[in-house]
Amino acid sequence: MFACTRRLGYAGLGKSAIKIRSAGGVERGFVVIVCRACPDPPCAKVCPVDAITLR
Repeated sequence: MFACTRRLGYAGLGKSAIKIRSAGGVERGFVVIVCRACPDPPCAKVCPVDAITLR
């Protein structure tokens, strides 16, 4: 999302492909952190199962 914002000049979660839905009656307490498209992502370095990789 942030990479698109830099390229296209507008931002908003409305265009995000990330959707959060509640399951089992949980209505609050979620925190969504979207990818910030860092050139050297610290999250990928610390992921213990290599689930996050730089494209």
